[in-house]
Amino acid sequence: MLEYINNEKFRTQIQIHFNRGEAFHRLKKAVFYADGGKVKGKSEHEQNVYQDSAMLLCSIIIYYNCRILSKLLLDKKISDEEREKVVKATPFVWNHVDIYGKYDFNIKKKDIKTIEKKLK
Repeated sequence: MLEYINNEKFRTQIQIHFNRGEAFHRLKKAVFYADGGKVKGKSEHEQNVYQDSAMLLCSIIIYYNCRILSKLLLDKKISDEEREKVVKATPFVWNHVDIYGKYDFNIKKKDIKTIEKKLK
């Protein structure tokens, strides 16, 4: 407790981690809110499947963002200033993801490459 009070760098690191936790909870809330925030399903099993599916969607969004951030970090063309921004970026954002959209999971591999090119 005394280290927290006396060490500003330590407090800053803790605040960063709290912010990340809060960002994750905002992402989770955005995903869960799809049906007005109501968990579908009458049985406990159905409710668990709904919650697990929403958590899976959160994990997919986070993985996707981490993949983009990793590719940016490996890009030799970005400046040191841009690289620093990427390092500080959080993978818990979803404004570029259509959470409430219609998804087609039958996409061919070449289509994925086309989508990735459009994101650059």
